[in-house]
Amino acid sequence: MIYLIVLSVAVVLYLILKVISLLPNLIKTKRKFSSFFLRIFHVVQLLLWVAYAFWGFVQLFSEMVVFPFLIASLIALMVALLGWYFVRDFVVGTILKFENAFEVGQQIRTVQGSGIIKKLGYRSMQLMNAEGELEHIPYTLIAHQKISKPAETNHWVEHTLNLKIDSSLTPEKLQNELRIRLLEMPWVLSDQSLKITTTRCENDLYNVQIRLHLLSDEMIIKTQNNMQVYVSESFGHTKKI
Repeated sequence: MIYLIVLSVAVVLYLILKVISLLPNLIKTKRKFSSFFLRIFHVVQLLLWVAYAFWGFVQLFSEMVVFPFLIASLIALMVALLGWYFVRDFVVGTILKFENAFEVGQQIRTVQGSGIIKKLGYRSMQLMNAEGELEHIPYTLIAHQKISKPAETNHWVEHTLNLKIDSSLTPEKLQNELRIRLLEMPWVLSDQSLKITTTRCENDLYNVQIRLHLLSDEMIIKTQNNMQVYVSESFGHTKKI
């Protein structure tokens, strides 16, 4: 009978946690609140399952003579597992950062994702992909995977992009906006080779010349299309020249 009770509690707990995890999607909360809720929920979920494990263990084995030894072993095992869960990413991250010399702004490729490193945390790194989305990747996920870095500048493809942009921004602010967008593209080399020149030809109309290095020839059209869409959405007018 006691086995059935322990199993039933596990099923009920699983169903309750499953329903709670779906609440942000069901009530369509804001993304920021949803992310915060899920972070707290995962911690609470872990604590509840640990509490259930102890409760179930006591219910099943409390009558045994060796119960004190068993409960001590269980506590030691739980502490070891939890400790390794929180420490492993830190240890692996330290080794990876030492071996690969990761830097913020560097472009990398892995099976888990590719893009520009925006943040190097203690247990994970944050990448911005080609679509501008941020991805959090725990170090343990890429510990045994191939990590590719950009080639040297002379192995990249040099390209010049010319645009006409209608904007009331100053030349310096316009160049800064364009540079930020370009550096969000993982295939654009983020060093001193990126040059943006603006020439005012009318009141609010600029001729813009962008010299940059790309990963391959295939990225030329993609870069042109991305920049034309960006400029059209941000400034309302763009034209290749």
